[in-house]
Amino acid sequence: MKKNIIISLIFLFLGFFGGVFYREYTKSIRFVNIYTPLGLVHVHFLALGVILILVLGLVAKNLSSYHKKLYNVSLIGYSVGVFMTGVMLFVRGIFHCESIANSLEVSAMQEGIISGISGISHIVLSVFLILIFISFLIKKKETSEIEGGRE
Repeated sequence: MKKNIIISLIFLFLGFFGGVFYREYTKSIRFVNIYTPLGLVHVHFLALGVILILVLGLVAKNLSSYHKKLYNVSLIGYSVGVFMTGVMLFVRGIFHCESIANSLEVSAMQEGIISGISGISHIVLSVFLILIFISFLIKKKETSEIEGGRE
């Protein structure tokens, strides 16, 4: 559970930073009531990085038996996926704001790269979240089963 709390705390600060940056940056370029993906960074880090990781930790703590090694590896992979997703929302948001505020042209290749990495980050996030749930379903083998070959 301590690992979940530490990871959640990191995402809490990233979420706070994302929210403050979004608010101050859009004010500085005089964006008012204009949608930008930059506003989603805050929400993604807080919902996926803080709330869900804490809930998963509570579930793991209350299970009598689960595959801890798979859970720990999957939690790290999931955290990487959340981080990648937030970073790509940040990048897409900056490009979006700059394209409107400063007439920055985003090429098809740049858009493709951003979309591709965003897609990969969502796949990583999804795969490891599924593995976390699988780790909850797999019962850890008892030591007597391993040593004696009995059930």
